[in-house]
Formats: sequence, C-alpha cells, structure tokens
Amino acid sequence: MEFLQHLAHSLRSARTLELPADNSSAFYMLMSMVIGNQHRSVLDLLNNSHFDVNYTCDRAHRSLMHIAANCGSYECLSMLVKKGGDVNCKDMSGCTPLHLAARNGQRKCLIKLLEHKADVNIRNNEGLTAIHWLAVNGRTELLHDLFQYVSDVDVEDAQGQTALHVACQNGHKSTVQCLLDHGADINRKNHYGWTPLHFACSHGQHDTAAILLSRGALFCANKNNKTPLDLCVECGYSETCEVLLHFTPKLFDELIQLVRSDLVKEPMLVKVLGYLSSQGEALADRILRHLSEEASSIGYSLLRKCETCCVVYLYSCEEV
Repeated sequence: MEFLQHLAHSLRSARTLELPADNSSAFYMLMSMVIGNQHRSVLDLLNNSHFDVNYTCDRAHRSLMHIAANCGSYECLSMLVKKGGDVNCKDMSGCTPLHLAARNGQRKCLIKLLEHKADVNIRNNEGLTAIHWLAVNGRTELLHDLFQYVSDVDVEDAQGQTALHVACQNGHKSTVQCLLDHGADINRKNHYGWTPLHFACSHGQHDTAAILLSRGALFCANKNNKTPLDLCVECGYSETCEVLLHFTPKLFDELIQLVRSDLVKEPMLVKVLGYLSSQGEALADRILRHLSEEASSIGYSLLRKCETCCVVYLYSCEEV
C-alpha cells in the first residue's frame, strides 16, 4: 500500500518539470519512467534537479540502475551511466545491475554494463555471480558475451557450486556444452562432494547427464556415499538410469543390488526396473534372471540366520 501511495503521488507530481524535494517521492516518479524506458523525460527531470542517481529506495534497496537493468530499459540505463550511476551497486540481496540483467536475459543492458567496468566476479548474498544466473536460466547466447570478461569459469557460489552444476541441474543442454567448451571442470565437486553428474541425475536431466558422460565425466560417490545411480533410482528417474547404463554397463550389477537397500523405496525401484524391462526382451530377461539370483541369495542368507538362531535357542534350552 505504501508503495502504491508513493507511486500515485509521484505520477501526479510528474506533470511538472521538477522532481519533488523528497528523495523517496522523486525516486518513485523516476522509477515509473525508467520502467517505461522514457529516457528523455528522465533526463529532463534529472537535469533540473539535484537528485542522486545512486539513491536507493524501498525494501530491496535498489537504485534506478537496478530498475533499468531488471526491466531491460537500455536507453535509461545508458543515460544513468553517463550521469554517474554505479554499475556495481548492490541491493538488499547483494545483487548488482549486472546480476539482474543476466538473470532476466537483458543482453543490451548486460553488454552496456560490462563495457562500463561492471565486475563479473561480485557475488550476491548466496554467492551467485552473473555467470551463475546465466547458467541457471540457460542464457547460452549471453554467456558468449560474458566469457571475455570472466577469468574463472568455475567460480563457486556459497555452496561450492559452479555454473556447470546449476546448468546441469536445470537441463540446459546448450549451456552445458558451451561451459564445457570454455573449460568448465566436468568433475568439479561442491562442498558436499556433488559433481555436475550428481546434479543432472538428482533432477532427472537425462540429456545433460548424457552430455557429461559422453565427455568423460567420472562416476563417483558424494560425501554421503551416494552415487548418481543411487539418486536416479531413489527418485524414480528411469530414463536417466537408462543413460547411465548405456555409458557405463557395469552399473547394471549395482542397480540390481539396490533391491537390498533400505534407502530405496520399492515403488521407485519397481518403476525403474519396469521401464528398463520395456526397452527390449534381452534386457528384460537379464533383469529377471539377476533378480531371481538376488532373491535366492537373500533367501539363503535368511535361512542361514534362522538356522543360527535355532541352534542358539536349542543350546540355551539344554543348559536350562
């Protein structure tokens, strides 16, 4: 409500050629024009006032530079830069105008900010840089513009995740390929031992998993001893399991042995094995044969345990 009151007051005041003396009211008047990319009107008002273009307002603590970059108001952004706008100013979440331009795919604004020394290495409060935002949203075309300014393609966020991690998680195939082509570490682990392959498999992104495996990604466990296969089966990602088996056939035995795991829910395992069985008669026969062997092995183990318990019980009875 307070925001709307400020905005209404500012719009009424905009009929004049002067900004209100109150910085907050002036900001909201200018903000409405920046959103509409009315750069000539904004310039006229700024030229006839002492308003600081780097003034921040509202709960987000954003400046007009943030607003322009977020909305893609290129002409306003260019004018604000000439007026002394700080390209590296941070809002409440630690985001700069470059973060917002990257997040929303505002290419012209992103290029303008980079040309005026916007720092690509600034992290927001979550440790995310501009390259992370591009990767999260699959902005492959903008990555090419950013690479000439980025010294470390594997820059980490607060969790140790790189742009490749988040691109794999979200299934952005062209972005994954682009990052790998520019030297991203395919086996880089975050703080919990998760590689990009873990991220792809934990979200059922079979296409990005296939790209990683085709380029030699290693198959390993994270710090909780979970492999990409474990993550696939636990979530029932059948197609991703099929990709893993295609590139690493020896994982078949590990898949079958998961019937012994208490961590895997039966419906998920049944879903995966059922899907794989539908991919061909030979594979279906192989799965059934190995499941039978596992069942026999489990049954034999249980029988041995029962025999041991009976012997102990009889021995104790004799002593009594």
